[in-house]
Amino acid sequence: MKLLLFIAGLFVTSSHVVAGTVVPSPKTIDLSTSKVNWKAYKVTGAHEGMMKFKSGNLIFDGETLIGGQLEVDMNTIDVSDLKGAGKGKLEGHLKSEDFFSVVKHPAATINITKVTSRGLPGEYKITANITIKKHDKRD
Repeated sequence: MKLLLFIAGLFVTSSHVVAGTVVPSPKTIDLSTSKVNWKAYKVTGAHEGMMKFKSGNLIFDGETLIGGQLEVDMNTIDVSDLKGAGKGKLEGHLKSEDFFSVVKHPAATINITKVTSRGLPGEYKITANITIKKHDKRD
């Protein structure tokens, strides 16, 4: 299954200026309005939904986004294109040992590595490293 993540609703404002120089500064994301929208494709179709963030900081140089790190709460996986038993079954499957194993791996991380302006204020193309199931020597 191919998982595409889209970051939506990241609202952060203000900047720090010291002695006339803009200093890159982290801004905490608003956890109540920020989320990951996802769409996953399979041979017979696709599913979509959202997940919430546990934490996150975006780094700005003045008004320009230049980086950041976000932590996704994998326990909040929500399937939005199904209802009832089918919805519950897919959400359970995605959280199970067969897929994301959220009991062992309750968080995923997104580390922004490159930010390119799309030409309009506040619109960016973001390249990031995403770690969904962190493996360590104890696993």
